[in-house]
Amino acid sequence: MALEDVVILTDVGVNVQGAAFYTDRYVKRGGEWLIAHTGYRRTYEELLPRGSLAGLKLTADWWATDGAPPG
Repeated sequence: MALEDVVILTDVGVNVQGAAFYTDRYVKRGGEWLIAHTGYRRTYEELLPRGSLAGLKLTADWWATDGAPPG
């Protein structure tokens, strides 16, 4: 399974963007499937200074507003 993510680090003014493939392993115990290991291997990751994007404005911030929209 694949993933794509963007992490916004407002305290240092950087966006981290990347993609990866999950490397999960499962085991069956007592007739039930359980996760034995979960991880991922990056296909790429890039850093972008937020100040380099003219007009960029963060309009919602989970950590600052608990996910509520501004206003």
